[in-house]
Amino acid sequence: MDSSGGQQERLADVDGGHGYLPNWSPDGHKLAFVVRTNTSDHRADKSYQALQCAIGVFNLQTHQARLVATPAQTGQQWNINPTWSAQSDRVTFTALNPVNNVLGGMPRYWSAQINGSTGETQVIPISPIFSHVVAWG
Repeated sequence: MDSSGGQQERLADVDGGHGYLPNWSPDGHKLAFVVRTNTSDHRADKSYQALQCAIGVFNLQTHQARLVATPAQTGQQWNINPTWSAQSDRVTFTALNPVNNVLGGMPRYWSAQINGSTGETQVIPISPIFSHVVAWG
């Protein structure tokens, strides 16, 4: 979209489920977003407890979107709140299960290293289970 709101372009089909905002990379070439991964589970349309979501990245230069952190990679239902590193090569995000008696709900911070040449992603936890502060070094 241009500065006047015209020339809108659809970047990706997303249903982050319940209002998660996208985040532009500092270099302005990528957009991180939350995407729902269980679109066929209609329980998640009404209940956040059933929602499963991943972190996606859209590359404005290649016009390609891909998932960089999924529930299968983190073992958590929700992968939300993507934030870019200053170099635009990593996305830090929060991964957690909904708060309930079975799954828990304690958030952890994770980092997805974005490798532009191969399209591969390395997803690693970067905080202990009880940490609540993220700082880039």
